[in-house]
Amino acid sequence: MATGLSAQAGVERSRFGCSGGFCDGADVSYTATGIALGIRYGSTTSGGPFGRLGAVDHTLYAEANQGTYEEISDGGLGFEMGGGYAIAVPPNVYLTPGVAYTRCSVESADGVSSPVVVMVRRIGVRYAF
Repeated sequence: MATGLSAQAGVERSRFGCSGGFCDGADVSYTATGIALGIRYGSTTSGGPFGRLGAVDHTLYAEANQGTYEEISDGGLGFEMGGGYAIAVPPNVYLTPGVAYTRCSVESADGVSSPVVVMVRRIGVRYAF
């Protein structure tokens, strides 16, 4: 089993509730979609534990309790770190359950810039080539 650093790129989507900041007592849920680029440390040839660190660019969408859905920010740059365990599903495909901490700054339509911090459990699929 070879272990080392590798480059990683991906598309992400996270859905989460809200406390503080944007909420102001409203029943709102958020969806962040975007891209991530970074490095990964772990096995390069089989399954096993891994860690990752990188940059993210997310767009934030809000869904209010009435079911309205609107984009509330343009891309927000930030960083992400996380880890998990890769489960090999040959050939070259891995299921990657894990956790991630993401922090990015988003600017709302009224020009206010705010940090968005999310800690998520995630499941991913990685293709190695």
